[in-house]
Amino acid sequence: MKDAGMDNFLSQLRRDVGLLNPDESWVRENKIALLGRLRVAEPAPSATSLWCKIEETISVVVSRQVFAVARQAAVMLLVAGVAVGGWIVSASASQNSLPGEALYGVKLAIERTEVSVAEAVGASEVAAIKELDFAARRAREAKKSPRREQKVVALQSLQQNIASANKRLDKAQEQSPEQAASLAKVVTQKTDQILESLAADNKSVAGTVQGTAAVSQEVHAAEKLIEETGVKAVKVLIANNGDASEVKEVVEKKLENVAKALVGLNQDASLAASTSLANGIAGQMSLVTGTVSTSVPVLPVVAPALLGATNTVAVAVSGTAPAAALLAPVVGVSTTSASGTTAVLQDVQVIHEKVEAAEARLGEAKSLIQGNNLLGAIEKVAEVYSIKNEAKQVATQLPAPALPKIADPVTLVTTTATPSPLVTATGSGAQKSNK
Repeated sequence: MKDAGMDNFLSQLRRDVGLLNPDESWVRENKIALLGRLRVAEPAPSATSLWCKIEETISVVVSRQVFAVARQAAVMLLVAGVAVGGWIVSASASQNSLPGEALYGVKLAIERTEVSVAEAVGASEVAAIKELDFAARRAREAKKSPRREQKVVALQSLQQNIASANKRLDKAQEQSPEQAASLAKVVTQKTDQILESLAADNKSVAGTVQGTAAVSQEVHAAEKLIEETGVKAVKVLIANNGDASEVKEVVEKKLENVAKALVGLNQDASLAASTSLANGIAGQMSLVTGTVSTSVPVLPVVAPALLGATNTVAVAVSGTAPAAALLAPVVGVSTTSASGTTAVLQDVQVIHEKVEAAEARLGEAKSLIQGNNLLGAIEKVAEVYSIKNEAKQVATQLPAPALPKIADPVTLVTTTATPSPLVTATGSGAQKSNK
């Protein structure tokens, strides 16, 4: 028996399927409309770039993974090149910088990097030579710097470079005698050059700024350290170098340089003495006005308040007297100036005595060289350096040489003068009386 309900369901389903199936004309029209919309939204094809073409060409030979790694490496190299280029530009710009300027720190950092690289690759000799080159650079900076603080910084840095080179020489002597001898030869040459530079530029280094005492002290300390390092290098040469003639030339060069330094020191001391005497006389003559002659038998009054005196001063001229005798009472008035001049002359005498002692040691050193006792000769040179430095320490206390300035010169006429009245002067006034 057929189920009536099932027949009805199937009949209804056939009717519904007919309604769900679209009409062919409707399908065709909507398909055309939809394809038209998609065609409008489709992006226009772009031209292939050159880089894509290169990448496709390389991918034929190299795999895409290797090419990706190579591309990253190329980017890193490009970034590193830009950084190194900027560093090089900064380094070039900092080469002429002086202490206290903005790029001076960059300059010192570059120098430290060079020394560190030399140490990293095991070239300790190169590192020591660089330290000496940087010390010579500090000497040039001290000469060029216009301010006292800049000069002091440059000279202190110079001492640090020399001390570092000295330590490297000790280390080389412990590790390898041959390497120590090679380095000692370079140290000897470099230290001589730096000493000559400081000696030639000493007035430029210390004489162009105010407050030169601190600068002179730093110059003196730097010279002392350089001399000690040079003597040590010569001793290393003597101990490790079999070429006696070469070492003999080095010692003779040391003698020649220190002899020149002694001559210059002696001349500077003599100039300081002459300047002090001239300034003492000029300081008194600037207080005297008028003309000493037979027509004016009385010397003008010199106020003791101007000369720093507290007692009454008597000045008298009579009879026949040379110019020196006429000046003697006037110059002798200022006890302050006389004491200062005396102190200068005493310092100059000390310097002359020390220079004579150093020259005696030089003679002994020359005799030792003739006897091929090079070690004894260089030890005598070290003694000469010590005496010279003591003399230079005294010389730093001397006034800077300068030509005296006479505001109102006095005309002196050596003639027979008539007896003159005695003129007395005090701080508050002057009185006139006759003997």
